[in-house]
Amino acid sequence: MIRQQLIRISRRWQTWIALLIGLAMIVIQAMTISKANTNFINSAYVHLTGFDYTGMGSRSYFVILPLLSALAAGSTNSEDKKQRFLSMQLSRETPQKYLADINLSAFIAGGLLGIIPLILEGCYYFSKYSLRPLPKHYELSPIASNGWGAGLFFSHPFLFWLLCLLIIFVFSGLFSLIATASAAFRIPYGMEIVIPFLISIASSLARDLTGFEGLSIPSIITPTFSNNYRSTFPSLFIYPALILLGVILVDHWRVHHDLL
Repeated sequence: MIRQQLIRISRRWQTWIALLIGLAMIVIQAMTISKANTNFINSAYVHLTGFDYTGMGSRSYFVILPLLSALAAGSTNSEDKKQRFLSMQLSRETPQKYLADINLSAFIAGGLLGIIPLILEGCYYFSKYSLRPLPKHYELSPIASNGWGAGLFFSHPFLFWLLCLLIIFVFSGLFSLIATASAAFRIPYGMEIVIPFLISIASSLARDLTGFEGLSIPSIITPTFSNNYRSTFPSLFIYPALILLGVILVDHWRVHHDLL
């Protein structure tokens, strides 16, 4: 079932639209990055989306990431209901098994959509510029020397990049899960893909009102911004735990109230 769901998701037009938008953000990053920063030192890491802090891509990519992640698989459950595929599927397996398959495939698809553009970008810059670590006290370093990932970045920057991809994969997958869980509520078809984006925007508004940077989801998953504030590190664990708990509770509720 999971394999079939992933094949189904890969063939949806929404998946390809999300991927194209993600790639467009990478191109925007390359076009708007400050040349003074990137030409000052031969390093791939000062170019990357999420590492560089001057280009529009670093700011835009992580703002729209919840929308892109949810676009591919977030509406599959609602689509199953609309096309009456759900009743046929539930005649062959339990609701718990159906939800587990839908959620896992949505998590994988959303996670991959979040990192594929970044991986392609990395492949380009890693083939063109140096992969050597930056000097620890380099003034234009994309990662602050007192950030939570500074130790790894200044010693093994490529491993730090992989760690950042893992974090983005997890959050992107969770955005997709939020969308699938939203199908439990009576909202217009297609609206579920907007819910993760609205939650992310609300977290940024909460940050603006309180001044607590750890509340903003876009900030905590953007490597350069995340490492500028100590309050962001605990949020990398708190938000995934809360989202996963929320999805589990919603799925438990709709199974036991026959809301599939």
